[in-house]
Amino acid sequence: TGINFNTGFSTSASVMAFNGSTVLNDTRLQLTDGLPGEAGTAWFKTPVNITNFTNDFTFQLANPSGDGITFAIQNVGTTALGPTGGGLGYGPDAVGGTGGIAKSIAIKFDLYSNNGEGADSTGLYQNGVSPTIPAINMTGSGVDLHSGNTFSVHMTYSGSTLTMKITDLVTNASFSTSWSINIAQVIGSSTAYVGFTGGTGGATSSQKIETWTYLTTTSGTQQTATAPIFSPGAGTYTSTQNVSITTPTSGASIYYSTDGSTPTTASKLYSGAVSVSSSLTIKAIAVATGYTNSAVSSAAYTINIPTGTTISLGGGFTAGSVFLNGNASLNGTRLRITGGTSNEDGS
Repeated sequence: TGINFNTGFSTSASVMAFNGSTVLNDTRLQLTDGLPGEAGTAWFKTPVNITNFTNDFTFQLANPSGDGITFAIQNVGTTALGPTGGGLGYGPDAVGGTGGIAKSIAIKFDLYSNNGEGADSTGLYQNGVSPTIPAINMTGSGVDLHSGNTFSVHMTYSGSTLTMKITDLVTNASFSTSWSINIAQVIGSSTAYVGFTGGTGGATSSQKIETWTYLTTTSGTQQTATAPIFSPGAGTYTSTQNVSITTPTSGASIYYSTDGSTPTTASKLYSGAVSVSSSLTIKAIAVATGYTNSAVSSAAYTINIPTGTTISLGGGFTAGSVFLNGNASLNGTRLRITGGTSNEDGS
């Protein structure tokens, strides 16, 4: 079961609740519209299972000065709305303040440093606390929330670990992190309302969610992506090999490593054949929305290029260095195929 707005939110009015400054702007959810002192939230009206999920969304922060947005899970209700400014529509503007959304968690994407968190940060917060500090600075990764570019966010939750990757869809810069957390325990339920919050203070921006899918299993075990397949397979080869990596899982991405490490979603993304010119081991996993990551598959390649035989007659020809047939003969150190008379042949 899940939520599917993978082409935008044009059909969201009947199934989502908007609060505060949130409006539907063409096919996008606009949490704030560029005015100061705003706070907005958008919640899917039906509680969903939050014990095991995959969550993907894209967003754009236009004219980005402040303050930021969150993806949030809460068990208060569809009217939940937190403070403006550094509270990001989720919690108080400053540590120790009040007015946050209780029974909740939020992952932020923060543009403005209110309490020393930095102007390009993320973090996970619980029970409506101020989404300021502690925080993780993303600046060194190349992900710049002030760029105005569209970003994609991919989250997976196993029941104990929440993993998040944000990617700039223009520059391809990305940042990944994870948190150990029991979300159901924090919220007090295995189901909850999911959605987004956003806020501005003195600094503003127009903060839009462009697409969103949220997939979960309500019972049984989540399907696992099929492990990658290598072609050609492991073995010893006498020339450079172009190794193709595939998986039967439709729509899956493949991540691989060649340094012996176990691949993750922060490893190299497979986009074409891997050239193997020296002996090494390739390891790979398949990752797909709605699936548990595949098992690691690997293939070891030994490249053994024969050295062959070198012919070296740079100093000329000597008796016994070649076989002579017909009119062929040695003339000093030179090989003479014909001697200059008619009807000759030599080899």
